[in-house]
Amino acid sequence: MAETDKIRKIGENVRLLGEALEVRRGFKWKSYPYDAIKHAYLRIEEVKARMCCATMNLDPVFLMLRTKDDALLKVNIDFRDKGEEILAAIREKNPKAEIGYHKNA
Repeated sequence: MAETDKIRKIGENVRLLGEALEVRRGFKWKSYPYDAIKHAYLRIEEVKARMCCATMNLDPVFLMLRTKDDALLKVNIDFRDKGEEILAAIREKNPKAEIGYHKNA
């Protein structure tokens, strides 16, 4: 198997391929070439859940991708460290992509 043919699955919703990132959408996988990603960052949403006698914080992590055609994708990621791994792969494959969240001025 060639280097570009290797598939690395990260969590349930993302696979890293040699030339593209695949994202699960329902039962199907959609492929986004690394060079089509212009901005990527992690979004952590605070969710307070009430249990029977206490509250707990659930902090779901999402990978946010903006493509060159300005589509914005929100992908659920299992853990923050997996999201960091995905961002590192995007940075390596597409050095022109903007990585990290920047508040609009």
